[in-house]
Amino acid sequence: MTLQWRLDGEEGPEPEQDRTLEHTKRYVDACIEVGRGLDGVYVINAWDIIVKKAGGMNAELLGELVP
Repeated sequence: MTLQWRLDGEEGPEPEQDRTLEHTKRYVDACIEVGRGLDGVYVINAWDIIVKKAGGMNAELLGELVP
């Protein structure tokens, strides 16, 4: 399935989004893996830093740091 974002001001239905912490973590892991496979690309895992600061994978705590 291809997810397309609706631009501000456009009409039409909102696209379905599944932005769970688990899906975000899977996306982060995939980005890290791709970045590590490329020469000259530096990868900074900001996700782990945010999760650590929030005290773990807790949606309530993370919500304060990630709007």
